Amino acid sequence: MKLLNVDVVTLNDVLKKQTVTIEDGRFVSVHDTQVNDLGDDYTGLLMMPGFIDVHQHGTHGFDMMDGDPRSIEAISTHLVHEGTTRFLATTMTMNEAAILKALESYPTATPKGALPLGIHLEGPYISKDYPGAQDPGAIVPGTIEQFEQFQAASGGAIKLVTLAPEAQDDAFIDYLLKAGIVISMGHSAATEADVEAAIKKGIRRVTHCYNAMSPLHHRDLGLVGMTLLHDDIEAELIADGIHTSDKAIQLLLKYKADHMTLITDGIRAKGLADGVVDLGGQEVHVKDGIARLKNGALAGSTLTLDKALKNMLDNGGDLVKVSRMLSYHPARTLKVDHELGQIKSGYTADFVLVDPRLNIQRVAVNGELLI
Repeated sequence: MKLLNVDVVTLNDVLKKQTVTIEDGRFVSVHDTQVNDLGDDYTGLLMMPGFIDVHQHGTHGFDMMDGDPRSIEAISTHLVHEGTTRFLATTMTMNEAAILKALESYPTATPKGALPLGIHLEGPYISKDYPGAQDPGAIVPGTIEQFEQFQAASGGAIKLVTLAPEAQDDAFIDYLLKAGIVISMGHSAATEADVEAAIKKGIRRVTHCYNAMSPLHHRDLGLVGMTLLHDDIEAELIADGIHTSDKAIQLLLKYKADHMTLITDGIRAKGLADGVVDLGGQEVHVKDGIARLKNGALAGSTLTLDKALKNMLDNGGDLVKVSRMLSYHPARTLKVDHELGQIKSGYTADFVLVDPRLNIQRVAVNGELLI
């Protein structure tokens, strides 16, 4: 496959009128288009690396917690239409049996759209002070025994765990880190001291920054303030203007542009009309696309990553840097940035083609155009 006259977003620039050659599912070359190049003309379109959503529960009526491989397959098919080419299937805080059922469904799924890179275990090892839309009654402290059971059920697919570091013992955190699990601090009441201790252990990530965590205070920075203070903490962001205001987005852009990952925190309500849906065993009411529990707490989102891209640019984001937040940064977090997250020779050919208004025109996974 050869794409001619396409503008290409790299890690540092936008290259105009390029010829991109793809063979066997990988980028072979990217160079200025020549008059004798043969291929399909994509003049006026912009090629971006495929989006990677590391925090995605569900969409279009399906959810990871259905515990059904067909749900993962359906999520995969729908996600590709928003430019997502890879994702982490994300669980919820529920009872052990429900989590095990969800994890057991993962190895037998055969997705044919966006491809899962593993599982994001969000809870149940979180703080009862900041449950968000998670079930407080199912929150438990982490144990090595239970996690090993979870990991075995998933076929070794758990890559990322959201937990409250202050609520866990050192042995559990040390075990996860030694096992190569990425730990993200979230749904947490962590103090400055708690975050400092986590940083010393090697934790460098925060789940949906601002939401469900100890806020910034001038006598104790909390998890929000410490995320802003420490340059190397990677911050997830739900850039929908609902979970975070435009000013909050702009603040994070100002201080964290090189360490931000855009996520959707999408739930089964995404892509559906307003109404009532289930989320982790709890009733969620969706009105005007905003999902809330009966108590008013925000409950995941109906955001898509292509919309997040537009929202970030509307708030002053630079296209190249925002592209990194959608692709390279999550690939870096999952330690797959040697093959995903860039349009570069030798890399897997996951890409999104958008028009000048950033509307998606084509999406490819492993070099195959799926839309």
